[in-house]
Amino acid sequence: MKSLESRLGISFAVLIGLLHSIPAANAVEVSASVDRNPIFLDESVTLVLTAEDESTNIPTPDLEPLRTDFEILSQSTQTNINIVNSVPNVIQSWVIEIQPKRLGVIEIPALMIAGAQTQPIQLEVQKYVSNVATEGAEIFLEVDVTSDSPYVQSQLNFTTRLYYSIPIVNGKLSDPQIPFATVEGSAQESRYNSRRAGVDYRVIERQYAIFPEQSGSFTIAPIEFACLIERIDPVTNLRNYHRERYSSNPVQLEVKPIPRSYSGSTWLPAQDLQLADSWNGRVPDFAVGRPESRAISINALGLRAIQLPLVEFEENSTARIYAGSQSDQKTSPGADWLVSRRTDEFAIVPKSDLNVEVPKVEVVWWDVNEDREKVAVLPAISGSMGQSVSQSIEENPVVANPDGIETLQISEAIVRQDQHWKLISLALLGIWLLTLLMWLLSGKYQRGQRKVVESSQVQIVESERQILRRIKQECENGDAANISKVLLLWAETCWTDRPPKNLIELGRRLQSEELMPLLEDLDRALYSADDVFVHGLKLWKVLTKSLRVRTRQVKQKKRFSRFWKRARNLEELWPDQSSTYP
Repeated sequence: MKSLESRLGISFAVLIGLLHSIPAANAVEVSASVDRNPIFLDESVTLVLTAEDESTNIPTPDLEPLRTDFEILSQSTQTNINIVNSVPNVIQSWVIEIQPKRLGVIEIPALMIAGAQTQPIQLEVQKYVSNVATEGAEIFLEVDVTSDSPYVQSQLNFTTRLYYSIPIVNGKLSDPQIPFATVEGSAQESRYNSRRAGVDYRVIERQYAIFPEQSGSFTIAPIEFACLIERIDPVTNLRNYHRERYSSNPVQLEVKPIPRSYSGSTWLPAQDLQLADSWNGRVPDFAVGRPESRAISINALGLRAIQLPLVEFEENSTARIYAGSQSDQKTSPGADWLVSRRTDEFAIVPKSDLNVEVPKVEVVWWDVNEDREKVAVLPAISGSMGQSVSQSIEENPVVANPDGIETLQISEAIVRQDQHWKLISLALLGIWLLTLLMWLLSGKYQRGQRKVVESSQVQIVESERQILRRIKQECENGDAANISKVLLLWAETCWTDRPPKNLIELGRRLQSEELMPLLEDLDRALYSADDVFVHGLKLWKVLTKSLRVRTRQVKQKKRFSRFWKRARNLEELWPDQSSTYP
């Protein structure tokens, strides 16, 4: 017994020492963002505050600093809980609709959340130039583009705005039909309030990322909005329904071809482009015949990942360089432009006994803002056997581009960062091994395993319960937009691979004839002037009924799965039996 206590005491002492060796970090990560920037005066903007932590007890931020320059119109909260390796990750968001009180560049101040501070945001508030054609109209459409003369294959942001000041029973807003271009992904939609010529409007704004595939003169056809409007006859006081259609103005574009002066092998018109590399989490020591792994990433703003090329190396007599068979490509929406990344793995095998030379990497691209060619560069690496990459880079500084083309240099701080994370990883590995040792010595390993699994299951169930409680609360409040958001949030937890993108698709997934009409009514209510959904309680009742049916189906499927598994096990024990199982 004393021997066990002694070993446990030593383990705890080593564990505490490892914990103290890891640098302290702020546990709560916070951020702030807005859905649009710039905006017009008398328009609202959505401010999203996000805090990420392992605890669900994140305090509500103090919003008083906002009231100096903004009016707070509404606010709501969202909670998302993910569990990875039995460790919960809680993302708490506060969605706040604010409206600026004046023109100019207004700072959204830094806000405190759980002891951490968000970054301030510079919001540009512009004066709206009135349009005589739409002044005082009940419903009208606006469209605009970031440029009317973009380069071929460059990103063009196409924005549509639907303004309406009267209730809409049912409506459908068309997407842009652009045969000469590729529309990347689905539109980013936002809703806000606006005041034009003394009239209060509700606005639905959609932004599309468009990539022209041809050069020349083109026209984007008008966007159309077809709707059913309810009007009350002033004489008879009876309700009448009218089908009406509204259209925007067409947009003329002059798409420019690839400049003749462009020297690159792949046309890359971007807002920004950079190169970065890493050496498999460590600083390598080159040795003859031993491969070293190097990952090179191209990070671009305003391009799709499919447009990014495989980087090329010059011929080299001191090392063989082999490219991997697969590349990691990802495109995601940014604040204004698409953010893309392509990462390729390369194996570098030295051939010389004396030294190794890894040639520099260059990617030529076109800066669409400055309208000129640039080159992103990773510097060449050279050194003797056993010399680290960081040493060789310090001894071989990068020389400015002799052709006068601006060269984008990437800092080698990532090497030091890799060393830092390597130490942290080793410390965490030591903590895990010591924890495993203590479980084995105390005889509680099996019980501990069961408790971890049970804890994970309880936390997953609790997160689902929180979302369902939010659905019930929003259904009772009757806010159509919030009900829609929380329903689609719940759908993401049920269908993680391919979640439904809208309410109609959600209804098809749930396969409920009683629920589908209510979701269609909720979808129509999103276009109403006040976003009110009067059938919220009925929707909640029918939804819970559908969930009970779906739960029974899942349980039944699991029982059949266990049965077929036992059947396959029997077949493996007696392979000569004639019975077969699917």
